[in-house]
Amino acid sequence: MMLRQKKSKLKSVPALQNMKINPKALINLPRQKFT
Repeated sequence: MMLRQKKSKLKSVPALQNMKINPKALINLPRQKFT
């Protein structure tokens, strides 16, 4: 469980940083995941 939490945190941290830096990044992220 610890490893899973760490992995999820690592993925969420850059996402949160992108949100603060550029809100448009949030819109681009889902598109990149689908494509």
